[in-house]
Amino acid sequence: MAAAVTAAGVHNRATKPQNQDAFVLERLQPASQPQAALPAAILLGVLDGHGPNGHLAAQHISAQLAAVVRERAAQALACPRPRDSVLWWEAEFLVSICNRTGSSWGALGAEACGASSLSQDQARDALEQAFSQAAQSIATVEGCDFSLSGATAVACLVLPDSVVALWCGDSRAVVGRRGLDGSCIATPLTRDHKPGDPEEVARIRAAGGRVVRAQDKSGNPIGESGEPCACAVGRRVGPCRVTPNVPPGMPTPGLSVARAFGDLAMSSCGILPLPEFAVLPRGTAAGSSPGTPTSITSLRATQQAQYQKLGGQQGPQEVLVAATDGLWDVLSNQEAVEQAFRAGSPEEAAQLLVEVARERWAAKSCGRHADDITAVVAFL
Repeated sequence: MAAAVTAAGVHNRATKPQNQDAFVLERLQPASQPQAALPAAILLGVLDGHGPNGHLAAQHISAQLAAVVRERAAQALACPRPRDSVLWWEAEFLVSICNRTGSSWGALGAEACGASSLSQDQARDALEQAFSQAAQSIATVEGCDFSLSGATAVACLVLPDSVVALWCGDSRAVVGRRGLDGSCIATPLTRDHKPGDPEEVARIRAAGGRVVRAQDKSGNPIGESGEPCACAVGRRVGPCRVTPNVPPGMPTPGLSVARAFGDLAMSSCGILPLPEFAVLPRGTAAGSSPGTPTSITSLRATQQAQYQKLGGQQGPQEVLVAATDGLWDVLSNQEAVEQAFRAGSPEEAAQLLVEVARERWAAKSCGRHADDITAVVAFL
């Protein structure tokens, strides 16, 4: 089961007229089992647009990712066009709307992946092809200027034995695993591509860009990443940003992510759609690192033993939360999975996460500001 909720942010105490987030939520059904209750795989992801046309970038990338993954899955499994698919970006707050099949937009009712599924290699290939084609196509969209607009993205394919993820930017995916004592531990599936990360700083500098936190009136950087940085005593100066190397006094754009789709004018500064890949076996012990090798045989034996010890305990033993930074800026990984486990369904979990994040933003900014927030939750 999986569901998504998105909410527009707040600016000057008013709801923003445009939600720049987007998400994709789709189950891929093999042609050999067109009526099967369990899909071959579930594709889910979130996108976070930025800049004047950020919403258009997020919409374009989400459509591209879904289309290419669907095509690659069809080639591997002879999947038909799925009956249940979601590409949502316009609602201020997502509302479930039942379609003719009885499923709801924003929610897919599949408890797990079926036996006929993509392999990890096929899943990785599908995601990599999707990211590559999306990156190429965004430069050729007619009528849209993406020179200073773009989007981050994280996309996951949930398989019977693992979760495969590809991401670019600071949208994040986290897996929560319930222990035998009822506690849960969050395992990050991705790492944020932030300008403050030492690896990203080195890459950006090598490409000809620079990482700064503030500029004086002459356009000179005040405190580069890794150095003391304050433009006034006792006042923080905000996140690290990527800027071009330009003469002092010349206005320069500043981007608070290190990798993204679009932002074509910033490509010479190292802002590129360079994705990273990770795979996490299903049922991996709580607290293990992303991608920790685990054999499928031992994995299934461990799951069966844990189920017997739990006496057939109801409720999900694992959750996957993918969300934009509007959520992660105010909730930790652990807080997010704990909230998700409290809910009775993915729909409730996604809505709860967004509501808690909105409350945190309101408290943090006295109601003046909140980022767009999107959360996709899958019960594994």
